[in-house]
Amino acid sequence: MLRKHGSSLSSSLSLPNFSLTFTTELRFSSVGSKLRNETLRRPEYPSAVKPGTMMPVHMWWLNAGVAPIYKEYRLAVELQSGKSKTILRIPADVKKWLPGDAVVDESLYIPDDLMPGTYRLRIALLDPRTGEPAIRLAIDGRQPDGWYDMGLLALEQ
Repeated sequence: MLRKHGSSLSSSLSLPNFSLTFTTELRFSSVGSKLRNETLRRPEYPSAVKPGTMMPVHMWWLNAGVAPIYKEYRLAVELQSGKSKTILRIPADVKKWLPGDAVVDESLYIPDDLMPGTYRLRIALLDPRTGEPAIRLAIDGRQPDGWYDMGLLALEQ
């Protein structure tokens, strides 16, 4: 017999002198989005960089699920200042993020045509076809456009 209790399902099996019950917790996400168990435990990046230089990025991720990501989503950082947005793709193969910890250590080129100023540093896993955020991560800071706000980055002259 299968019964729904709030956000969990309960299944039971009764035999003479034997009873067994399983309860499974269900997670639901909004229509059209995917919920994953990827958690960004610690993002590290400098507070200031110069355009035309490399910026080190260190990220410690946790895949708290039971399987890796099967699609080729693209890990990306977006630098946003006012209406200006620049997307920097991070060369990480997220399909290799097995359950457990995954560390990303990369250096990203900061385009030399970016104007000095303060930028919001945002992160997302992008759909390879659309280039838009595709995965709802298990972290705070999600913005209406699907990007996750990580903090500020100063671009200096």
